Amino acid sequence: MKVVLCLLVVGISSFRSNEAATTFDHAPLVYNFYDVMAQAACAARGTTTNRIWAMRRSCSGVKTCHQICNGHRLTCIHAYHVYKNPKILLENSDMQTDEGVNGLSMTNYVGGCSWRAGHCGPNYCCCEGPWNTPFP
Repeated sequence: MKVVLCLLVVGISSFRSNEAATTFDHAPLVYNFYDVMAQAACAARGTTTNRIWAMRRSCSGVKTCHQICNGHRLTCIHAYHVYKNPKILLENSDMQTDEGVNGLSMTNYVGGCSWRAGHCGPNYCCCEGPWNTPFP
């Protein structure tokens, strides 16, 4: 466990936050936990053998999730809001700590694909395409 944590720290510290990562090789090992949460939730929405992406959406942006997905020739299947800066819970590998304390959270937006542009709501769009769709 200690070796893994050291690798994570090295990966994070070697990545400068003002640089945009163009490939995963240049991103820190943890990449972006919020993106991972959204991707997992979006993947769980899939019902067929298709490729699914969690695309970021800005609250102040001018596009709906339908427009974001369609811009990549994908179909919007769902939308979520992943809340950032959660309360940091105590480590719990040996015992269950912080019982009843909320940490991470998301809002499930039914009908979120057409949520009005320019209004905060979903900050991730679940986009789906055929299994052989290239990465957008």
